Amino acid sequence: MTGPRYYDPGDRAKSYDAAKRDFTVRSGRLPKNALFQPEQLTEIYRSIHETLESPYPLTNERRKLLEDAARQIEEGVPDLDERVERSNQKELDLGAPDEGGMQFQ
Repeated sequence: MTGPRYYDPGDRAKSYDAAKRDFTVRSGRLPKNALFQPEQLTEIYRSIHETLESPYPLTNERRKLLEDAARQIEEGVPDLDERVERSNQKELDLGAPDEGGMQFQ
């Protein structure tokens, strides 16, 4: 049986974290659906920043909670910047006129 490959000579901490996460789920100590996938965390992160940058008022408590969540995602997703860029680009591509996106005149 071939399992996940954890050894990554370029980033041992990432490999160790992946192994811990997989073990925790396989052992039943944490249900798989209790963990967000990196793609989900990327979109949550983007939504947090859209909320923080919006003109709508936020309580100080809510702002702090959102900022803390964003920091936690930054620490937990090593390639977050690249993922955010890809996600942003996909949305930009949706709106491109030659891609069949909506056009406004």
